[in-house]
Amino acid sequence: DAQFPFFEPIEVKRILQNGFSTELENKITENSGIVAILEPFAVGNISFQTKQREKKKQLKPPEPDYSASDVDFKEMDEENKRFHQQIRMAIETGKPLGWINIEGGYLFSIDAEKLEKDLNGGIIPQTLAEKFIDVGYGLLKPSIRKKGDRFIITNREKTYIIRKEGKKLNIYEEGENTGLVRHEALITAIREYIYVKEQPTEMVMVEVTKEVPDKEATRKRNCKWWYKILPFLIPKKPIMKKIKVKEPKVTKLPIEPINIHFAYGDGSIGEDFPLFCLAPKKAPEGLPVIKAALISNRHFELDPEIDICIIRNYEISGREEASIAEQEQLSYNIADRFLRDYMKKSKGLELHLYHTGLEPAVIGTYRAILEILRKSDSKYRDKLIVIPKMFRGHKKGFQDLKAWY
Repeated sequence: DAQFPFFEPIEVKRILQNGFSTELENKITENSGIVAILEPFAVGNISFQTKQREKKKQLKPPEPDYSASDVDFKEMDEENKRFHQQIRMAIETGKPLGWINIEGGYLFSIDAEKLEKDLNGGIIPQTLAEKFIDVGYGLLKPSIRKKGDRFIITNREKTYIIRKEGKKLNIYEEGENTGLVRHEALITAIREYIYVKEQPTEMVMVEVTKEVPDKEATRKRNCKWWYKILPFLIPKKPIMKKIKVKEPKVTKLPIEPINIHFAYGDGSIGEDFPLFCLAPKKAPEGLPVIKAALISNRHFELDPEIDICIIRNYEISGREEASIAEQEQLSYNIADRFLRDYMKKSKGLELHLYHTGLEPAVIGTYRAILEILRKSDSKYRDKLIVIPKMFRGHKKGFQDLKAWY
């Protein structure tokens, strides 16, 4: 029921034009801020200043330690390098991360040798056409043209871009990005930033009980006449006593994550997505296996492969009024409930997770996985491992990405 100051549109316009006025600053009460609701009135960007009267102490966020990841920029192509740069910028600046995007959706790479001559002559090489089929993108009556330093293939309503980068030809889909390619980019890249290098610890002094020889009691016993007469019946051991002493002990400290957020196309922003939140650990083995699709009713050819779908399509599509961030939260709640309910009834879970699309569902589900692994007092840390399964084309089918555990 907080009351926010209201300003007429003409006053807001004046403030945006003239900067932050003393009049506005005086209207903001102590310990408060300002909420501005702006209607779009022109093409372009709006830039304005904000102030907050209360001068709060800024807590320094944890410093990211990238040495725990296996990222090697020297061996990485430019597109994947850009994914990691976007993620690291979100980590270091706290700014929301827009859905990781690549130019037209990277599809595959192929050696440029012996192909450029045909491409320059307006011919699509048979090797390239077969590669399209192999990754699930058959070419039907395609045309090709050269534009600057790239080739453009038009195949009915689809357009593909071929760029030479080094000794490789990289192929992208123009326009709407390929969902599963983006999912792989996200899950592969984010996975490199979920672990810390080592479990943080500290040395503390704790009080413990120890047994030590009681010299005085032992001396008195040894002076007793019955002990001198019958020493062979009584072991010649010192009498012990219990004492309290302080000893150093290494204790585990909680891991303070660095949270990032995803900004979606409708302007909504998702909840905290924790990174650098898990201590390194050996992957659990021998757990019951479940094969699950992320969302139902999207890829029917998966039905013979899977045991269950985590999210029913209708649970998302039936809520047309929900923002994309709300879809993320709904996916988080469903995945969290599914995982906890299953593990309460079993010895653990090795989840083979088949990706089927929808960005907020991917982010919400993996956020739930991380929260369960890191917040359940470690009781699920040895009982859950998630193996993402990504489609590689009709010949190769689904292949594993790095496991989350």
